[in-house]
Amino acid sequence: MTATGVDDPVLRVDGTEPVSSAAVEALLGICDRAATGTGPLIVYAAGAPRPGWTRSSTSDC
Repeated sequence: MTATGVDDPVLRVDGTEPVSSAAVEALLGICDRAATGTGPLIVYAAGAPRPGWTRSSTSDC
């Protein structure tokens, strides 16, 4: 485990929530911040989409 600083960017992803424009804007902002910083980008991800939120990528073609 690596120690992190107080100002290191942290991204928390709640996988149970659908993607929104606010979530995309937050992601872009934290990526910009991480790209110009010197510390790590810390990511916490949890949850999974509710049934019916996604669809299969397979095809009968």
